[in-house]
Amino acid sequence: MKDSPFAPLPDLSAADTAENHKTKTEKGNSLFSGRAVLLLIAFLLLSFTAGYRYGQFSLKQSQNALRIEDGLQIAVHVKGAVARPGVYLFQADQRVADAVQTAQPLDSADLHQLNLAAYLLDGTQIQVPYKTEQSSSLLNINTATAEQLENLPGIGPSKARDILSYRETHGYFSSIEDLSRVSGISTSLVEELRDWVCLESA
Repeated sequence: MKDSPFAPLPDLSAADTAENHKTKTEKGNSLFSGRAVLLLIAFLLLSFTAGYRYGQFSLKQSQNALRIEDGLQIAVHVKGAVARPGVYLFQADQRVADAVQTAQPLDSADLHQLNLAAYLLDGTQIQVPYKTEQSSSLLNINTATAEQLENLPGIGPSKARDILSYRETHGYFSSIEDLSRVSGISTSLVEELRDWVCLESA
């Protein structure tokens, strides 16, 4: 049998299959690597954010603790129904009860209206209210101080000063209705004040 003059053709189908498999494998590895990188970046960002927030919280807690440990003093103004109104210095961990007791509350002080357990804050003012029980005593508008007047409904520091100014200029009030002559006090406010004030000459 004579040999064929033609050389056998190479098996291209097997080579193509191997090349395709290699290409798909490389693409799969590349896609997996890309996803892994994205997941790693997301994890690092979440870790950084959580760490930053925890660090801020820890820093704030540390600053508060250091503030108390260092004995930092704060200034608080106590006024109203106290024997010694004024500005006092306290430690940062002291409470409203400490400030009120330092200023010596009067027997007429209504401490139930205050949150005595609250922590003191630097630069704040504590207004100790007077007792205004309607059954026992009404506020005499002819003798009341500015601090006492401020505790009446609808009467703040400005109106309290106006009432004192009216008394100094015109003398004692002769009737409750005369309050309407004070700047800023309406007739409706006078009606509201009837249950809180009385009228007696000093």
